[in-house]
Amino acid sequence: MELANYLAIMRRRWLSIAMATLLGLAAALGYSLFIPPVYTATAQVFVSVRGLETPGELVQGATFTTRQVRTYTQLVSSPRVLAPVIAQLGLPTTPDELSAHVRAQSPVDTVLINVTADDESPQLAAGI
Repeated sequence: MELANYLAIMRRRWLSIAMATLLGLAAALGYSLFIPPVYTATAQVFVSVRGLETPGELVQGATFTTRQVRTYTQLVSSPRVLAPVIAQLGLPTTPDELSAHVRAQSPVDTVLINVTADDESPQLAAGI
């Protein structure tokens, strides 16, 4: 088909196209109005080792810290970490339910951990 054929179809079916477009826009608007907003709070943690002086100790410390960061990233959503958060904030939830709202990641080859919490309340997201 050529462009002229498409334009001819659009001229004949303009009402159907307009109605489908309006229906899609109305559905998107309705969906966005009834979905509560979700707020995200992020904290960044720096992991280091103290008391290293010689170059050999520094290399070992860097290797150790890099491994620890991977472990700490996985621990963020564990019940051992989330249970005290629930207790401190007085949340009516379980660690398993809260873990769906908390995640951690570490940029490649860094000793940084980015911890992110999502919630419908901005204050609660920041508190978590």
